[in-house]
Amino acid sequence: MAQRMTSRSGPERPNPAVIGLAAWAIPGLGHWLLGHRARGVILFVTIVATYWTGVFVGGVRYTVDPSGNMLWFVAQLGVGPQVVALWLATVRQLIPPAVPWPDADIAIIYAGIAGLLNMLVILDAIGRASGDEPADPAAEQKSL
Repeated sequence: MAQRMTSRSGPERPNPAVIGLAAWAIPGLGHWLLGHRARGVILFVTIVATYWTGVFVGGVRYTVDPSGNMLWFVAQLGVGPQVVALWLATVRQLIPPAVPWPDADIAIIYAGIAGLLNMLVILDAIGRASGDEPADPAAEQKSL
């Protein structure tokens, strides 16, 4: 559960740093912890499906490769620790080498876009945790 900061004038607010770390660790978890359950699930499915589509198309060794595609690898790190785990598995040669097909560069782009998308989602979750938005989504609906 996210740490809470108490405020004398309003409801408890989650710690934005904890929300940001949770959103990086598991895409959509920051929104889930903020009470936006449906949004969190949609973000999780979208980001994870986009990332793993890229990995399945290009193969782990070709897609998660900082030596050949450093900028795209850095972008992929936005998806979370799963990228680090895949990279370590390739470094330790736990995953057999893959022969990329001619158009496999699209796989790197898919995986990188998923990471960049999650960075936007992380920033949104941090903004929601520290901004003027009500801590309770039900309160937000009542104010409309």
